[in-house]
Amino acid sequence: MERSVARRLLSHFGDSPGLVGLVEHLDYNTALWRDLVLDVTKEFSPENPRKPFSMWEDFDEYFRDLIMKMTSLDPARGITAREALDILGFRMYSGN
Repeated sequence: MERSVARRLLSHFGDSPGLVGLVEHLDYNTALWRDLVLDVTKEFSPENPRKPFSMWEDFDEYFRDLIMKMTSLDPARGITAREALDILGFRMYSGN
């Protein structure tokens, strides 16, 4: 189950910078996850390619860009909910 989830996550949302950031984020306390991520990346090949969301043509390019920013594997590259709303054109108001 974990391998299947990791495979889909890496296939659809894993870009190279995000993967590097994720692996760097995982320390010795999460070595099993790091090893799983590294093992799963070896499964992709020309015969068994990744299917990144950024290349799905049925979606608007701005929507794809937003989803890719929201689902970045690198915790340092992710965006906040406020940033996502700003991208969508919403303005956050506080108070009265």
